[in-house]
Amino acid sequence: MLYLAPVLSSLGDTPRTATTLKEARSIIGACQDPRSLGERLAVLEQARHPRAAHTGDELTERELEVLRLLDGPQSESDLAAELFVSFNTLHTHVRSIYRKLGVSSREAAVTRARSLGVLLELDLT
Repeated sequence: MLYLAPVLSSLGDTPRTATTLKEARSIIGACQDPRSLGERLAVLEQARHPRAAHTGDELTERELEVLRLLDGPQSESDLAAELFVSFNTLHTHVRSIYRKLGVSSREAAVTRARSLGVLLELDLT
């Protein structure tokens, strides 16, 4: 389940992600010695409700989607087309992400998001 949740999240399946994390929390809570499973679960749950660095504002679902795409090679214009929004709308999301994460560049946003556990690698080992 700890491997499935990030996949479901990346596919935008919020209800199944929540259900999977809830079930994982229940199973891990029943373990006498959960070891690192509890830590992994905490990282996944934090990614679902990330807190920003400076303002305490949570990233919206759309901002999380944009943030995941910022990790790729596409330009903002290409990302806007992929999301079926105008460049200005996408850029507004990007500026909001930067503000909430307390950064000023795309690379810094991705790095900061990873350090906060907002962007998860699919390999959780």
